[in-house]
Amino acid sequence: MILFVVATAALTLFSTAVLLYVSLATGLGPWIGPMLVVLCRIGIWMTQRRHEAHTTALATIIASYGGAIATGIGFSLTTLYFVDAVTWHAWMADPLWFCALMALLVLSAGLFGVALARRIAPALLADATISFPVSAAIISAIEGAHGLAHNLFFGGGILLAGVVGIVRDGWGLVPELVPVAWLLLPSVFGSVAVFELAPVCWAAGFLAGSSIVLPLLVGMAAKYAVLMPLWQVTRDVAWGGLSLLQASDITFAFCSGLLLSGLLKSCWQSPARLWQQMRCAVATLSKNTVVVRQGVGMELLAGGTIAGICVALGMPIMAIGVFIGFLVPLLENLGNFSARTGLATYGRYMTLIMLPLLCIPGVTPLQIVVVCTLIGIAGAAVVDTLFSYKIGQHFQISEARLRWAQLAGIVLTAVMVGFLMWLLCTSFTLGQSPLVAHRGISRALLMKTFQFNGLMVLLGVIFGFILERCKVNAVMVFGGLIMPNSLIIALAIGAAWRGMTTRVEQWTLFWSGVLAGDVLWMLIGMVRGLCN
Repeated sequence: MILFVVATAALTLFSTAVLLYVSLATGLGPWIGPMLVVLCRIGIWMTQRRHEAHTTALATIIASYGGAIATGIGFSLTTLYFVDAVTWHAWMADPLWFCALMALLVLSAGLFGVALARRIAPALLADATISFPVSAAIISAIEGAHGLAHNLFFGGGILLAGVVGIVRDGWGLVPELVPVAWLLLPSVFGSVAVFELAPVCWAAGFLAGSSIVLPLLVGMAAKYAVLMPLWQVTRDVAWGGLSLLQASDITFAFCSGLLLSGLLKSCWQSPARLWQQMRCAVATLSKNTVVVRQGVGMELLAGGTIAGICVALGMPIMAIGVFIGFLVPLLENLGNFSARTGLATYGRYMTLIMLPLLCIPGVTPLQIVVVCTLIGIAGAAVVDTLFSYKIGQHFQISEARLRWAQLAGIVLTAVMVGFLMWLLCTSFTLGQSPLVAHRGISRALLMKTFQFNGLMVLLGVIFGFILERCKVNAVMVFGGLIMPNSLIIALAIGAAWRGMTTRVEQWTLFWSGVLAGDVLWMLIGMVRGLCN
């Protein structure tokens, strides 16, 4: 039992660190569950213990909360740096306060999400048309054959990450080689920063696949096919003060319009969906009264804590009412969508909350950022809890053990995520490689839309509608517009590798090892620097 607790805590730490780093560096949030299964099975193999599917499933359920919640935080909280840098730096200057705040946010929103998922899970599990893709992938990984060859692929990935780390950082291990490597790298990779992130981007691109990476390539192409002509045209236009705009002003205004187009589309499509979801929620309540009574206490307590946080932040009563009123239907809609598709589109639901709040007088950027963070955490908890029920159903894990695992995952994440976030953001600079944090930048631009040139914003909106008409994700195209070309190319190389290989499972293990090794090396380096 002690070994299980220690191993699960270590897996949760690893899961949280990996997805925090990946979400901030690449703007992606791949599901980490299958990788956790691999780590569990390697640990079992190394300790020569008998593989038990129940034990592996429980450890994966607990640890996966860390990765999901870290992704929600990475997509939302960093916005504060770009809209209220003074408050952000004040938080970073007081790590104890920051860690306590993050723990409070995770516990309140996370437990609310767990309670909500417990209420809606019976109806979703009873629907035979819902596939729970992430649960299926985890179940397949647990039940699949796993021998020496799989371990070698995973170990090879860790070895590659270690070699890159030694050449990059040195630490006195190979002092005669490191200076030579640093001199050669810029000519080979274009910049040292590219080399630092290349293994992570290759791995993230492979795990994400071409459907995620292609919009980034469209964004990179749009820099030259759309933005550069705009920069040139405005040099000769006196009307509206366009000739006074700098290239960065045009880029930010155009990107703001691009993001606004996705927001407008969501707004006119979502009301009907939300209404239907609320009707389904009422039907679920009437059919599952026992489940509701069991979870209503935690849902009310966590919901009250969320409302208390909003009051403590000084949010207007009207804004609190809008937030609380939208919270439940939004999370139920997210849970239903994720159970069917395997996608957790946190950003879309954060934006749906952000829009009405921006229209309410007295709402500050800090309040909006905290609300978006609460949505991200609660959404992650809802999705992971629903997937855990499907896994538990398959392996016949008792309801009591599942509930214990869900709570353990939230508590462990609450303890760890604040320190890891603080460590990352004080070791690197947000908005610069490796922590590009383009999801945070995108939300900040949306909040500042009305400060930009109206014509450039309108052009961005039109371009966004064209992209949506062509079935291209405008938010990911935005990422391609602001991310360095070298990082996009590295992601594309990973996605292309996935498309060309016929041994997807084994190479998934290899690139999972690369991701694991690079993040572990980075964490060791940051802790080492902290100690020095």
